[in-house]
Amino acid sequence: MLPSTETINLITIKSFYPRSNKPNNDIQVTLTLMSNAEITAAGLTPMPAGSYTIPSLTLTVPKATGEVKVPVTINKSLLSLTNTYGLGFRITSVSEGVISALANEIIVAMLVKNAYHADYAVNGFFFHPSAPRPISMTKDLATVGAVRSQAQVGDLTGWEFQFDVSGTNLTNWSSAFPGTPPVPPASGFMTTDNPGGIDFSSSAPNNPGTPPWTHATYNNTYNPATQTFYMHYGYGVGSTGPNGWTRQIYERWVRL
Repeated sequence: MLPSTETINLITIKSFYPRSNKPNNDIQVTLTLMSNAEITAAGLTPMPAGSYTIPSLTLTVPKATGEVKVPVTINKSLLSLTNTYGLGFRITSVSEGVISALANEIIVAMLVKNAYHADYAVNGFFFHPSAPRPISMTKDLATVGAVRSQAQVGDLTGWEFQFDVSGTNLTNWSSAFPGTPPVPPASGFMTTDNPGGIDFSSSAPNNPGTPPWTHATYNNTYNPATQTFYMHYGYGVGSTGPNGWTRQIYERWVRL
């Protein structure tokens, strides 16, 4: 959400013409904003009143460059991180030439990201009774709310979980897609190393509780100075708690 107010070039207006028929002057272009009903029909949330300002809807396309950008100042403090907003523009007049019938309007979708939304270099280990493996990959941490994010479980495609950042602690685990992995208590953040004594001999020489794979390091925390997450979580189909979590994952997430 920082900074709370930000100016971005949202769209670019361009003029196209054959080399033999260049415009005589700079071109004045008039835009109108699309209605809230049109934004809603596109499956987006209209921008609330006061959440954005546009210096002018009348722009000059310079003859020399043939394009001009449209700046919009957004007040993110008036927006919700749970919505995908839309802002639409339509070209209604030009001082020279004709308006394209195919490219005369656009709706831009906008999502406000929380402070943790980014790509991360993720390294760790996936303890599994029959398929143990190291983890080394790039993963995306996506915005759910101001302090809530969604992440991929280990290296499993389509398996996601959500959590909150409370100060420097990671809290309020939930499975993003019930059943994959199972909802708590069959999955969640762990507080000790292998509390159920699951046999991970196939992972040797790696073992939960043996450095570097210790909860003392991977303690479900966030370091804002280094933008690094240390995660330790697990799951087990049908389990009633951590003692039954036969899949245990240790990960360090470093923001790219």
